[in-house]
Amino acid sequence: MDAPPEFIPAGGRLSSRVRATSNERVPDLGVTCSSNDGRVLTDPVVLIEIMSLSDEAGTRRNIWAYASIPGVAGILLLSSASLSGELLRRNPQGEWADDPLMLDADSLVELPPSSSPHRCATSE
Repeated sequence: MDAPPEFIPAGGRLSSRVRATSNERVPDLGVTCSSNDGRVLTDPVVLIEIMSLSDEAGTRRNIWAYASIPGVAGILLLSSASLSGELLRRNPQGEWADDPLMLDADSLVELPPSSSPHRCATSE
């Protein structure tokens, strides 16, 4: 990954590794280090979902599908009803943490973490 991060708003489709030809998902926001045309989100490193009060179960199913994508280093799930969220992220060995990091209005997170091999190049 050698490009600076690119933020792709809702509408960029991606396929999970499980039944990829028939299992397309559309995250609310994605971050990638690859060039994208806005229709397909390739090589995402961070995916963000905003929890729908009417479909929490569906949103959580998306999260576990996203976790099957090897390059995804972090998944951020934000509440639409409060200033809170959950952050799932891989450790430096590439494994998902057992429990999400619970976030509140004062939380500050680095996506992906600086220890991640999935970080985009930066122009310094």
